Amino acid sequence: GGIVGGSTSEGLIIINCSNTGNIIEFSTSSGSVAPSTELGGIVGLVNGTATIINSYNFGSVGFGRLGCGGIVGHVDAEMAKIIIRNCYNTADIEGSGLRLSGAGGIVGYVEEAEIKIYNCYNTGVIKEGYIFGGIVGTCFSGTTTITNCYNTGSVSGTSEVGGIVGLVYGTATITNCYNTGSVSGTSVSGTGDKIGGIVGFVAPGETATITNCYYSSSVNASLNGVGVNDGTLTSSSYYGTFSSAESGLTKCSDSPSSEFAYGTTDLLTVLNAYVTDETSGLEIELTTWDIRTGENDGYPVFVITETVA
Repeated sequence: GGIVGGSTSEGLIIINCSNTGNIIEFSTSSGSVAPSTELGGIVGLVNGTATIINSYNFGSVGFGRLGCGGIVGHVDAEMAKIIIRNCYNTADIEGSGLRLSGAGGIVGYVEEAEIKIYNCYNTGVIKEGYIFGGIVGTCFSGTTTITNCYNTGSVSGTSEVGGIVGLVYGTATITNCYNTGSVSGTSVSGTGDKIGGIVGFVAPGETATITNCYYSSSVNASLNGVGVNDGTLTSSSYYGTFSSAESGLTKCSDSPSSEFAYGTTDLLTVLNAYVTDETSGLEIELTTWDIRTGENDGYPVFVITETVA
Protein backbone atom coordinates (compact mmCIF):
# COMPACT_ATOMS: atom_id res chain seq x y z
CA GLY A 1 0.00 0.00 0.00
CA GLY A 2 1.02 3.57 -0.55
CA ILE A 3 0.77 4.34 3.19
CA VAL A 4 0.45 0.95 4.91
CA GLY A 5 1.36 -2.40 3.36
CA GLY A 6 -0.83 -4.50 5.63
CA SER A 7 -2.49 -4.24 9.03
CA THR A 8 -3.30 -7.40 11.00
CA SER A 9 -4.05 -5.71 14.32
CA GLU A 10 -7.18 -4.01 15.65
CA GLY A 11 -7.75 -0.28 15.59
CA LEU A 12 -6.00 0.92 12.44
CA ILE A 13 -6.74 4.65 11.94
CA ILE A 14 -5.64 6.59 8.84
CA ILE A 15 -6.64 10.25 8.51
CA ASN A 16 -5.68 12.93 5.99
CA CYS A 17 -3.26 10.82 3.95
CA SER A 18 -2.56 10.66 0.22
CA ASN A 19 -0.47 8.63 -2.20
CA THR A 20 0.98 9.69 -5.56
CA GLY A 21 3.27 6.72 -6.24
CA ASN A 22 2.35 3.78 -8.45
CA ILE A 23 1.66 0.51 -6.59
CA ILE A 24 2.37 -2.21 -9.13
CA GLU A 25 3.12 -5.92 -8.75
CA PHE A 26 6.27 -6.55 -10.76
CA SER A 27 8.13 -9.35 -12.46
CA THR A 28 11.55 -10.53 -11.33
CA SER A 29 14.53 -10.76 -13.66
CA SER A 30 13.67 -14.40 -14.32
CA GLY A 31 10.21 -13.40 -15.47
CA SER A 32 8.30 -14.80 -12.49
CA VAL A 33 5.76 -12.67 -10.67
CA ALA A 34 6.81 -11.14 -7.36
CA PRO A 35 4.70 -12.32 -4.42
CA SER A 36 2.50 -9.27 -3.96
CA THR A 37 -1.13 -10.25 -3.38
CA GLU A 38 -3.09 -7.27 -2.02
CA LEU A 39 -2.41 -3.84 -3.48
CA GLY A 40 -4.06 -0.57 -2.42
CA GLY A 41 -3.34 3.08 -2.98
CA ILE A 42 -3.50 3.68 0.78
CA VAL A 43 -3.52 0.17 2.38
CA GLY A 44 -2.80 -3.20 0.82
CA LEU A 45 -4.45 -5.51 3.38
CA VAL A 46 -6.81 -4.76 6.29
CA ASN A 47 -7.17 -7.68 8.70
CA GLY A 48 -8.80 -6.04 11.75
CA THR A 49 -10.95 -3.07 12.70
CA ALA A 50 -10.03 0.06 10.76
CA THR A 51 -11.13 3.62 10.04
CA ILE A 52 -9.87 5.50 6.98
CA ILE A 53 -10.93 9.15 6.61
CA ASN A 54 -10.11 11.97 4.17
CA SER A 55 -7.52 9.97 2.25
CA TYR A 56 -6.84 10.01 -1.48
CA ASN A 57 -4.95 8.06 -4.11
CA PHE A 58 -3.40 9.47 -7.30
CA GLY A 59 -1.04 6.58 -8.16
CA SER A 60 -1.86 3.64 -10.42
CA VAL A 61 -2.52 0.29 -8.73
CA GLY A 62 -2.09 -2.97 -10.57
CA PHE A 63 -2.00 -6.77 -10.65
CA GLY A 64 -2.64 -7.66 -7.00
CA ARG A 65 -3.76 -11.28 -7.00
CA LEU A 66 -6.14 -10.93 -4.03
CA GLY A 67 -7.44 -7.46 -4.69
CA CYS A 68 -6.55 -4.08 -6.17
CA GLY A 69 -8.19 -0.93 -4.83
CA GLY A 70 -7.72 2.80 -5.02
CA ILE A 71 -7.89 3.02 -1.22
CA VAL A 72 -7.71 -0.61 0.06
CA GLY A 73 -6.73 -3.71 -1.89
CA HIS A 74 -8.15 -6.50 0.28
CA VAL A 75 -10.28 -6.50 3.44
CA ASP A 76 -10.19 -9.87 5.23
CA ALA A 77 -11.31 -8.95 8.71
CA GLU A 78 -13.30 -11.88 10.19
CA MET A 79 -16.40 -9.70 10.57
CA ALA A 80 -14.48 -6.77 12.09
CA LYS A 81 -15.92 -3.30 11.48
CA ILE A 82 -14.31 -1.19 8.76
CA ILE A 83 -15.31 2.41 7.96
CA ILE A 84 -14.04 4.31 4.92
CA ARG A 85 -15.34 7.83 4.47
CA ASN A 86 -14.55 10.96 2.48
CA CYS A 87 -11.99 9.16 0.31
CA TYR A 88 -11.40 9.10 -3.43
CA ASN A 89 -9.27 7.62 -6.20
CA THR A 90 -8.35 9.27 -9.50
CA ALA A 91 -5.81 6.74 -10.83
CA ASP A 92 -6.11 3.63 -13.01
CA ILE A 93 -6.72 0.29 -11.29
CA GLU A 94 -5.70 -2.84 -13.20
CA GLY A 95 -6.70 -6.33 -12.08
CA SER A 96 -4.64 -9.49 -12.04
CA GLY A 97 -6.80 -11.51 -14.42
CA LEU A 98 -7.36 -14.27 -11.85
CA ARG A 99 -10.87 -15.69 -11.62
CA LEU A 100 -11.32 -15.16 -7.86
CA SER A 101 -9.95 -11.69 -7.37
CA GLY A 102 -11.42 -8.21 -7.47
CA ALA A 103 -10.61 -4.62 -8.34
CA GLY A 104 -12.45 -1.46 -7.34
CA GLY A 105 -12.05 2.29 -7.27
CA ILE A 106 -12.19 2.31 -3.46
CA VAL A 107 -11.82 -1.35 -2.35
CA GLY A 108 -10.84 -4.32 -4.49
CA TYR A 109 -11.91 -7.36 -2.48
CA VAL A 110 -14.05 -7.48 0.67
CA GLU A 111 -14.01 -10.81 2.53
CA GLU A 112 -15.71 -11.57 5.86
CA ALA A 113 -16.05 -8.02 7.10
CA GLU A 114 -18.66 -5.49 8.14
CA ILE A 115 -17.55 -2.62 5.94
CA LYS A 116 -19.23 0.76 5.50
CA ILE A 117 -18.17 3.16 2.75
CA TYR A 118 -19.54 6.71 2.85
CA ASN A 119 -18.98 9.85 0.78
CA CYS A 120 -16.43 8.29 -1.57
CA TYR A 121 -15.85 8.45 -5.31
CA ASN A 122 -13.72 7.09 -8.13
CA THR A 123 -12.75 8.75 -11.41
CA GLY A 124 -10.00 6.30 -12.41
CA VAL A 125 -10.22 3.65 -15.14
CA ILE A 126 -10.67 0.07 -13.86
CA LYS A 127 -9.68 -2.66 -16.30
CA GLU A 128 -8.21 -6.06 -17.24
CA GLY A 129 -9.57 -8.99 -15.28
CA TYR A 130 -12.54 -10.49 -13.44
CA ILE A 131 -14.91 -8.94 -10.91
CA PHE A 132 -14.59 -5.16 -11.20
CA GLY A 133 -16.65 -2.39 -9.65
CA GLY A 134 -16.48 1.39 -9.72
CA ILE A 135 -16.46 1.47 -5.90
CA VAL A 136 -15.99 -2.18 -4.78
CA GLY A 137 -14.96 -5.14 -6.93
CA THR A 138 -15.93 -8.18 -4.84
CA CYS A 139 -18.26 -8.34 -1.81
CA PHE A 140 -17.48 -11.88 -0.66
CA SER A 141 -19.32 -12.89 2.54
CA GLY A 142 -19.97 -10.45 5.37
CA THR A 143 -21.92 -7.21 4.91
CA THR A 144 -21.00 -4.30 2.67
CA THR A 145 -22.75 -0.92 2.90
CA ILE A 146 -22.05 1.73 0.26
CA THR A 147 -23.80 5.05 0.81
CA ASN A 148 -23.53 8.43 -0.93
CA CYS A 149 -20.85 7.47 -3.46
CA TYR A 150 -20.29 7.86 -7.19
CA ASN A 151 -18.15 6.54 -10.03
CA THR A 152 -17.27 8.28 -13.30
CA GLY A 153 -14.41 6.04 -14.46
CA SER A 154 -14.89 3.37 -17.11
CA VAL A 155 -15.04 -0.20 -15.77
CA SER A 156 -14.15 -3.05 -18.12
CA GLY A 157 -13.39 -6.68 -17.46
CA THR A 158 -14.33 -10.24 -18.25
CA SER A 159 -17.32 -11.01 -16.03
CA GLU A 160 -19.02 -9.70 -12.87
CA VAL A 161 -18.52 -6.05 -13.79
CA GLY A 162 -20.62 -3.24 -12.29
CA GLY A 163 -20.67 0.55 -12.16
CA ILE A 164 -20.67 0.44 -8.33
CA VAL A 165 -20.08 -3.26 -7.36
CA GLY A 166 -18.92 -6.15 -9.50
CA LEU A 167 -19.95 -9.21 -7.46
CA VAL A 168 -22.26 -9.59 -4.46
CA TYR A 169 -21.51 -12.89 -2.71
CA GLY A 170 -22.79 -11.92 0.71
CA THR A 171 -25.04 -9.04 1.75
CA ALA A 172 -24.70 -5.63 0.10
CA THR A 173 -26.67 -2.42 0.59
CA ILE A 174 -26.09 0.31 -1.99
CA THR A 175 -27.84 3.62 -1.44
CA ASN A 176 -27.80 7.12 -2.92
CA CYS A 177 -25.10 6.40 -5.49
CA TYR A 178 -24.66 7.02 -9.19
CA ASN A 179 -22.44 5.86 -12.04
CA THR A 180 -21.66 7.69 -15.28
CA GLY A 181 -18.70 5.53 -16.33
CA SER A 182 -19.03 3.03 -19.16
CA VAL A 183 -19.35 -0.59 -18.00
CA SER A 184 -18.34 -3.45 -20.27
CA GLY A 185 -17.28 -7.09 -20.20
CA THR A 186 -16.35 -9.95 -22.49
CA SER A 187 -18.45 -13.10 -22.56
CA VAL A 188 -17.15 -16.20 -20.83
CA SER A 189 -18.75 -19.59 -21.38
CA GLY A 190 -21.12 -20.36 -18.52
CA THR A 191 -21.05 -16.94 -16.88
CA GLY A 192 -23.85 -15.15 -18.73
CA ASP A 193 -23.94 -11.38 -19.11
CA LYS A 194 -23.02 -10.44 -15.56
CA ILE A 195 -22.49 -6.79 -16.48
CA GLY A 196 -24.64 -4.07 -14.88
CA GLY A 197 -24.90 -0.31 -14.58
CA ILE A 198 -24.89 -0.63 -10.77
CA VAL A 199 -24.08 -4.31 -9.93
CA GLY A 200 -22.70 -7.00 -12.19
CA PHE A 201 -23.88 -10.18 -10.43
CA VAL A 202 -25.81 -11.13 -7.31
CA ALA A 203 -24.86 -14.75 -6.57
CA PRO A 204 -27.36 -17.51 -5.61
CA GLY A 205 -28.51 -17.26 -2.01
CA GLU A 206 -27.07 -13.75 -1.54
CA THR A 207 -28.84 -10.42 -0.99
CA ALA A 208 -28.52 -6.97 -2.53
CA THR A 209 -30.55 -3.89 -1.60
CA ILE A 210 -30.27 -1.01 -4.08
CA THR A 211 -32.04 2.25 -3.33
CA ASN A 212 -31.94 5.67 -4.99
CA CYS A 213 -29.13 4.72 -7.35
CA TYR A 214 -28.66 5.83 -10.97
CA TYR A 215 -26.54 4.95 -13.97
CA SER A 216 -26.01 6.42 -17.43
CA SER A 217 -28.14 4.84 -20.13
CA SER A 218 -26.46 6.80 -22.91
CA VAL A 219 -23.08 5.32 -21.97
CA ASN A 220 -24.56 1.93 -21.03
CA ALA A 221 -27.51 1.69 -23.40
CA SER A 222 -27.76 -2.12 -23.37
CA LEU A 223 -27.38 -2.64 -19.62
CA ASN A 224 -29.80 -3.14 -16.77
CA GLY A 225 -29.08 -1.97 -13.25
CA VAL A 226 -28.06 -5.51 -12.25
CA GLY A 227 -26.52 -7.72 -14.91
CA VAL A 228 -27.63 -11.07 -13.48
CA ASN A 229 -29.57 -11.59 -10.26
CA ASP A 230 -29.52 -15.17 -8.99
CA GLY A 231 -30.05 -14.11 -5.38
CA THR A 232 -32.46 -11.77 -3.60
CA LEU A 233 -32.90 -8.24 -4.85
CA THR A 234 -35.24 -6.42 -2.48
CA SER A 235 -38.49 -5.30 -4.09
CA SER A 236 -38.45 -1.93 -2.37
CA SER A 237 -35.28 -0.96 -4.17
CA TYR A 238 -35.10 0.92 -7.43
CA TYR A 239 -32.46 2.21 -9.71
CA GLY A 240 -32.70 4.76 -12.45
CA THR A 241 -30.99 5.82 -15.62
CA PHE A 242 -30.02 9.17 -16.99
CA SER A 243 -29.14 9.60 -20.63
CA SER A 244 -26.91 12.66 -20.21
CA ALA A 245 -26.42 15.77 -18.12
CA GLU A 246 -28.39 17.71 -20.70
CA SER A 247 -31.30 15.46 -21.55
CA GLY A 248 -32.30 14.13 -18.21
CA LEU A 249 -32.66 11.28 -15.77
CA THR A 250 -35.07 8.39 -15.84
CA LYS A 251 -36.40 6.73 -12.72
CA CYS A 252 -37.32 3.11 -13.30
CA SER A 253 -37.37 -0.44 -11.93
CA ASP A 254 -34.51 -1.82 -13.99
CA SER A 255 -34.89 -0.96 -17.66
CA PRO A 256 -33.21 1.93 -19.53
CA SER A 257 -36.34 2.21 -21.70
CA SER A 258 -38.63 3.42 -18.89
CA GLU A 259 -40.18 6.88 -19.01
CA PHE A 260 -40.30 9.74 -16.46
CA ALA A 261 -37.29 11.85 -17.40
CA TYR A 262 -35.60 14.36 -15.10
CA GLY A 263 -32.67 16.73 -15.55
CA THR A 264 -29.43 16.85 -13.60
CA THR A 265 -30.86 19.38 -11.19
CA ASP A 266 -33.41 16.70 -10.33
CA LEU A 267 -30.59 14.20 -9.82
CA LEU A 268 -29.08 16.72 -7.44
CA THR A 269 -32.45 17.05 -5.71
CA VAL A 270 -32.99 13.32 -5.19
CA LEU A 271 -29.44 12.78 -3.91
CA ASN A 272 -29.69 15.63 -1.43
CA ALA A 273 -33.20 14.60 -0.39
CA TYR A 274 -31.83 11.28 0.83
CA VAL A 275 -29.01 13.03 2.69
CA THR A 276 -31.51 15.30 4.44
CA ASP A 277 -33.91 12.49 5.32
CA GLU A 278 -31.43 9.84 6.40
CA THR A 279 -28.45 11.58 8.01
CA SER A 280 -29.93 11.52 11.49
CA GLY A 281 -30.20 7.73 11.39
CA LEU A 282 -26.57 7.07 10.46
CA GLU A 283 -23.43 6.95 12.55
CA ILE A 284 -21.77 9.67 10.47
CA GLU A 285 -22.88 12.79 8.66
CA LEU A 286 -23.41 12.37 4.93
CA THR A 287 -21.90 14.93 2.59
CA THR A 288 -24.33 17.05 0.60
CA TRP A 289 -24.13 17.48 -3.19
CA ASP A 290 -23.79 20.41 -5.57
CA ILE A 291 -23.42 21.09 -9.29
CA ARG A 292 -20.44 23.28 -10.12
CA THR A 293 -19.64 24.88 -13.46
CA GLY A 294 -16.78 23.12 -15.21
CA GLU A 295 -16.65 20.15 -12.83
CA ASN A 296 -17.52 16.50 -13.44
CA ASP A 297 -19.26 17.14 -16.80
CA GLY A 298 -22.15 18.83 -15.04
CA TYR A 299 -23.02 15.94 -12.73
CA PRO A 300 -23.28 16.37 -8.94
CA VAL A 301 -20.13 16.52 -6.81
CA PHE A 302 -19.66 16.55 -3.06
CA VAL A 303 -19.70 19.62 -0.86
CA ILE A 304 -17.03 18.68 1.65
CA THR A 305 -17.98 19.92 5.10
CA GLU A 306 -16.10 17.56 7.42
CA THR A 307 -12.58 18.30 8.65
CA VAL A 308 -10.66 15.92 10.86
CA ALA A 309 -7.56 17.06 12.71
